[in-house]
Amino acid sequence: MTEIVRELTVDEWDSIVHLSKAVGWDYHRKEVEIIFKNGTVFGIQDNGKLVACGALISYDEKKIGSIGMVIVLPSHQGKGLGRKLTEACINKKTQTQSLMLIATKEGEPLYRKVGFQTTGRIVKYTNPSATFFNDLVQAQPFERFMFQDVVDLDAMAFGERREGFLQDRIKQASKAYVLIKDEGIVGYGLAIDTPYNRIIGPLICNTEEGAIDLIRALLLGYSGRVRIDMPEKRERVEAFLQKAGFSLSATPPLMVKGELPDRNGTLIDGDKSGDCWSLNVTKSVDVTDFEPLYQDSFKKEATFMKLFRCQLYQLHQKRSVSIVNDTFSIRFESGKKQTRTLNNLNELERVLNEEFHLPQLPVEPCIEFLQQQNLALFK
Repeated sequence: MTEIVRELTVDEWDSIVHLSKAVGWDYHRKEVEIIFKNGTVFGIQDNGKLVACGALISYDEKKIGSIGMVIVLPSHQGKGLGRKLTEACINKKTQTQSLMLIATKEGEPLYRKVGFQTTGRIVKYTNPSATFFNDLVQAQPFERFMFQDVVDLDAMAFGERREGFLQDRIKQASKAYVLIKDEGIVGYGLAIDTPYNRIIGPLICNTEEGAIDLIRALLLGYSGRVRIDMPEKRERVEAFLQKAGFSLSATPPLMVKGELPDRNGTLIDGDKSGDCWSLNVTKSVDVTDFEPLYQDSFKKEATFMKLFRCQLYQLHQKRSVSIVNDTFSIRFESGKKQTRTLNNLNELERVLNEEFHLPQLPVEPCIEFLQQQNLALFK
């Protein structure tokens, strides 16, 4: 056996699927193709047969890299192949890129040796024969014109923009839902059907109650095996899953090498393609916790004291409309975007009346305030 690590090509996906089945994992063709599209896959062969593989998945800004799909054939375990593949992934990353992965119990000591630290655990829940009946949910089906807002929401939770990855993942999804509140989209979730089960994730929401609603929406009318992986200490979500017949199957360690970018804490359920688990939910807080933020929001240098902004989702028309200062935009389901410059106060008020149905909005005092800050709204 030569133990030479080389980069694999996408036409070798079937060898990876066979390798996955040999160790009892459930990677399938679509999953592997997305990993190839968004990263680099390494492999080791013995007599022309793939016996080990591993992948580095990167995203738009290459701030975070995910090491995943590290598989070694049982007959070749204990020979250092996993370490060779992990080191190949580490050598492939950019100089400033941080890495994360979900380790097996057996693999945790190996990853520690190459610089990873355990930062928490993932809880894996499965239901082998779930039956979910139709029920009322607040979540609404994802529409194409919502895509950029979902990307923005995901970036705040994950710590990096994943536009290309999410575009592929949404295309693959059997169901995609968003949760909309007054302030806009506050959560989204995907359901991925594989030959083995339905996987829930990624799923991001600003409350656990909202996350539960998204999970229910993604399982409406479904009957069969379900898997959902998420960070630990999501007590309400876990209680819901247990009540719905799910059982805890594993608690693998979440490991990191380097410093991860800031996240807003709303990542809830993850995504196996990148082995990055994403159930972000904000903690329970008292209203007084927001007092400093509330006071700061009225300072002249605060973000929302320096622009005029309105946004509305027109679901019946399958589009969203927004105003940012003097620019009126319409984003359609196809992804096409139209923009128009508003030249004066009358035009702004007309759009707010006709598109947003806000004829009583006190626009003029807002414009005057911005002008006092030397921010001319109209050119």
